[in-house]
Amino acid sequence: MENSSSSKTVSRRSVARGALWAAPAMVMASAAPALASSTCELRTAKLVTDGGAKGESAVFKDPVTGTTITVEVVKHTANINRGDRAYGNLTRRGNGGLGIGQKANFNQYQEVVFTASAPLYGMKFMVQDIDSDSGEDRNYIDSVKIEGPVKATPVNSGFLKVKNLSTGGVELTAPGKEWGGDERPLKDGVDTDGDVEITAKNAKQGIETFTLVYSNKRRFGGNQVITVSAISFYDKASCV
Repeated sequence: MENSSSSKTVSRRSVARGALWAAPAMVMASAAPALASSTCELRTAKLVTDGGAKGESAVFKDPVTGTTITVEVVKHTANINRGDRAYGNLTRRGNGGLGIGQKANFNQYQEVVFTASAPLYGMKFMVQDIDSDSGEDRNYIDSVKIEGPVKATPVNSGFLKVKNLSTGGVELTAPGKEWGGDERPLKDGVDTDGDVEITAKNAKQGIETFTLVYSNKRRFGGNQVITVSAISFYDKASCV
């Protein structure tokens, strides 16, 4: 005859063994979200706050990592374009981009500093609409200087003049020739000669700040604007 007390003892031990084996499974399950967050994905910081009426500061943000890139005008001539929705300074452009604009006058410029809250690895973005015109009512030559550990790859290498700076960075200047129309957003996929891709010179070097200087090298008519696209990056050096 089976001993009922012995049967109960075995049952209790079996339950105890089961509990011991179950514990590690629970620990592993709780670690799963941490593993998921460690994957390498290209992040994108889009404009979330524009310059408003003053046109002096703006913010890009990546919603996944929470990384922000603040944009601040630190130097400028008197006539940067403020508050104009189409050609204003630090305004919203398509696909999370930022417009940097100035009013018609001679030798206008502004110096804009980008500062990230965390290192940006493999950073890349587009600068669009660097162009020129020598018409009777429009007479300008755009020039964009980016100071920092970056390199430039124009969409059309035969159009933009690229100069590597001895202090680090690049200067991009449109040729002094007549140009029909000054609005060429990247999303249109046409008239992209004045567009250039900016990337980190060393992808594994985390970039935390760089400076963009936008100027015009001769008198011009009308308002001018260039666009800085949303900024892509990895949040870890091991991802590049």
